[in-house]
Amino acid sequence: MPARDGSIEPATLERCEFGYAHGEFFMSDKSGRLCSLAALAFFSCPLFIRADVVILANRTDKDIRFVIHTSEDKGSEHTLSSNALMPLPATGPLKLDFQSAKTEKHYRLAPNTAHYFGDTPDGVDLAQIGLGEDASDKGTDPKNPTTPRSPITPVFPLIIRVKILVDDEEPAVQKTWEQRLRKRIEAASEILEQQCRVKLKVTAVDTWQSDNSLSSFRDLLRDFEKKVKPDPADLAIGFMSQRCEDVNGTRHLGGTRFSFHPQILIREYMPRSEPERLEVLLHELGHHLGATHSAEADSVMRPSLGDGKSPAKAFRIGFDPANALIMNLIVEARARGAKSAIQIDADTRLRLCQVYGEIGKAMPQDQSSATYIRVLKGEPLAGAGQVKASSATVEATRKVMDAIVKAAESNRRLPTRSDKRTEGKFRLEGDALTEFYIRAAALVARDLPKPQGPSAFLLGIGLAIDDSTIISNNPLTREMCKQIESAEERQHRVEVLGTPTMDRRRDSCQHFVVSCALTAMFGPKLAESAGILKEQMDMRPGGSGFSFADLAADFSGVEFASLAKASDGMLAKIAESFAVKDYMVPMKEWEDDLSKSKFTKEYGSVTDERFLRMKEAIYKRVHALPGHEKKEK
Repeated sequence: MPARDGSIEPATLERCEFGYAHGEFFMSDKSGRLCSLAALAFFSCPLFIRADVVILANRTDKDIRFVIHTSEDKGSEHTLSSNALMPLPATGPLKLDFQSAKTEKHYRLAPNTAHYFGDTPDGVDLAQIGLGEDASDKGTDPKNPTTPRSPITPVFPLIIRVKILVDDEEPAVQKTWEQRLRKRIEAASEILEQQCRVKLKVTAVDTWQSDNSLSSFRDLLRDFEKKVKPDPADLAIGFMSQRCEDVNGTRHLGGTRFSFHPQILIREYMPRSEPERLEVLLHELGHHLGATHSAEADSVMRPSLGDGKSPAKAFRIGFDPANALIMNLIVEARARGAKSAIQIDADTRLRLCQVYGEIGKAMPQDQSSATYIRVLKGEPLAGAGQVKASSATVEATRKVMDAIVKAAESNRRLPTRSDKRTEGKFRLEGDALTEFYIRAAALVARDLPKPQGPSAFLLGIGLAIDDSTIISNNPLTREMCKQIESAEERQHRVEVLGTPTMDRRRDSCQHFVVSCALTAMFGPKLAESAGILKEQMDMRPGGSGFSFADLAADFSGVEFASLAKASDGMLAKIAESFAVKDYMVPMKEWEDDLSKSKFTKEYGSVTDERFLRMKEAIYKRVHALPGHEKKEK
């Protein structure tokens, strides 16, 4: 989503991208069918492994003391530091006791769940993070598990032997670079040991020759995998100094594949600070252990790293609870002997898929979680994650965008109101300009074939009225966008577009039309989730803060798009009389620029009842707008 000032995340934003897996986990034949490499594992004899764990996170500013009881002991005391998390092995349900103010609290924690301590008006309390589990789950009976445990007794921490390598472009002498990288591996190991029971042990040091003829990170990763094997270690980590080009504005800081894959490649020359380099290393190690991209702005698994956050003294480098749960499940399976994803027992694979599914809902435009689910299930990845449009839809969308561009060109030829020498029609600006564009788009879309009309209209206004690259540069949609609009056509469109607004705000207009396009492509629920995720990301340091006004614009766009798709006569109505005030709620009614601390204090989280009530209030206000009123019978 666009930022509050109408800009977007910079196209050159440093990204730490998990592995181009959408094309490289899978082999394609001439007919375009894709076959998951993981599916082949079904033909081998699987080793069934059970792995249970409970994750506790502390989201308060104080240390929390608590007691854990299992069926096998009388209770053990623990202390969880502020903003830290802790994995607790579980052979069955755990009982947790702790003191909050003057109240003794008692909870029963089901295996394979995640929970956090948080501040409430009545003091600290414990809440479960919803990750797709059955709310009625009472925990697995340790005496009668659904899948038997492996006879192998795991030993923790799990030791992962590491070979560190640099390429022939490394400028420092071996003593210098080896000391630097060993120190970074040690720092990463300390975090992994505390959060997912893994310890890294450097057992080999080497170099490799990177191919100077290659310019993309993707090709250099393939080259590294071909040339470097982890032996005698379990995992080879290459720190590359060779420069490579950014692709479509995306800067890959590192890459690997799914858990159990034995190679990781990292750019060593960026980012510059050591804390940021540590985050990149942990991010890729997280992928190696099954972690996926997270919407939590302070998680090391956030998609965009190198953002200047980690060097701050108060910043805690670590994983989010959902990914900690994933990694602990996979780590325990590995400790019990699993050599591939498919060798994890069916119950644990199902639980992993549930967690990935919930994480994916918060990041509908990121396909990492969907890829992981398919690998665990051994299913083919259809379409390689790309949004595809038929040639008819592409051509229809081009017609809608062309109508907006022609409207912009005609408007630009008119004099501005500041030109006092001219009488007659003046150049449209602000809300009136948006209405002019949307009516022009609907007029063309109205006459298109029904299967293409509404979708072409919504996608067309989303691409044409937003002058950012949030859709055109997205990995899922950029190939489709290239079919719809060339670089030269985009440049001309942006030049003549002007400044269309909604409720006198440019950013509100962008939120509205982008949400229309996302609804057309992904549906209303995922479009809504994308808007909420954008506001969560805006609470990070240096961001514009959480904005309910932006969400109101997002939800207004989602509901407008749903209306346009559901009603046969809606495009004709829009073409005749579209008005901003009929479909966009007033921005002044909603809070702006909420810091993370203020948002947490007043609304808790995006799953908190207080936030959900606010979301419901926005939708209620949207549905009360004149454009949504039902016609009297």
